[in-house]
Amino acid sequence: MELINLYDYEAAARERLSQQAWDYYSSGAHDEITLRENHAAFDRITLRYRVLRDVSTLDTSTTLLGHALSMPVLIAPTAFQRMAHPDGEVATCRAAGAAGTIMVLSTLSNTSMEQVTAAASGPVWFQLYVYRDRDVSTEIVRRAEAAGCTAIVVTVDAPVLGVRERDVRNSFQLPEGLSVENLLPAGKAALPHGAGESGLAQYAASMFDPSLSWTDLEWLSGLTSLPVLIKGIAHPDDARLAVEHGAAGIVVSNHGGRQLDTSPATIECASGHRHCGPGQRARGHPDPPGRWDQAGDRHRQGDRARCRRGLHRPAGAVGACRGRSGWRDERARHPAG
Repeated sequence: MELINLYDYEAAARERLSQQAWDYYSSGAHDEITLRENHAAFDRITLRYRVLRDVSTLDTSTTLLGHALSMPVLIAPTAFQRMAHPDGEVATCRAAGAAGTIMVLSTLSNTSMEQVTAAASGPVWFQLYVYRDRDVSTEIVRRAEAAGCTAIVVTVDAPVLGVRERDVRNSFQLPEGLSVENLLPAGKAALPHGAGESGLAQYAASMFDPSLSWTDLEWLSGLTSLPVLIKGIAHPDDARLAVEHGAAGIVVSNHGGRQLDTSPATIECASGHRHCGPGQRARGHPDPPGRWDQAGDRHRQGDRARCRRGLHRPAGAVGACRGRSGWRDERARHPAG
């Protein structure tokens, strides 16, 4: 079958991936209500178009934190990409560079940040989970800056990992030979084993810091000269607080419906975050940027992608089918302009 759109890639990936990998990439928390709502909310959006406008020359380029991008679409952080393809995060990074956009690399990458940035031809941002051991987090941030990452994106919506029932049923574990490579130097690269439990959930419960609060942003910003963005914002008041506490930008996100089930769809939250407040500024950036990360909406293309958007779980589907060439084929079919 010729792969024309992301639905096709998803169907092909389901045939190729193991059940455990497929369930990890495609599932949400609990009853997956928010996962479904992320998609349904997009289906409710209609476009009131205008006609007789000169469209002979199109330009979807934009800038974000000093980076010139070909389009307002980023590749959001997705963990464990080598479950889908041996090239994993390296292939995604190369594809992002070829497409003229940013890859956000997950803390839970199967490939070290140094290997990923060595393959980069465009900007790479680093997504950070804050660990209970703050020395570990400090070292990760400093490594990311030394490796050439140009922003830190700290995830704040996972003080406790959402109950992803498919992972529980599968007793999720990484396949042999794969680990959390970025944590290998700290001795925290392996997921614990437990029958009837998700190894990732056990890992997060023991490693991630549930006490993280707004006061910690000053500590985090003091670790690096890079801009720090906050990922996981769903309420306008938190957007304002993020700016007040020095965030360079926010990512409006419900974690792809993988955290708090029954939370609102990301796209329906986005309109409330256009303005963080009159006259507010963040760490020397005159216009604190916002992104939205609609991980549960995996298939929308064209005009609906004209917001700043994080392209999330397609990393697994496209990568499983063709690695970097799959990203290239999908980009060729839907050019930015």
